[in-house]
Amino acid sequence: MEKLKKDQLNEQYIDLVEKQRLYYKAVKEFKEECRKNEQLIVELQKLNK
Repeated sequence: MEKLKKDQLNEQYIDLVEKQRLYYKAVKEFKEECRKNEQLIVELQKLNK
């Protein structure tokens, strides 16, 4: 019974680590897209002057 519980907890841990990895990847991609958006805003402002 103890081994089963340990295995279940280990599986949960692995799942959470994977979710965390995907979260950080998504945040990194989001930040990059925000940076690109800021650059495009600057370019648009230059064109509208």
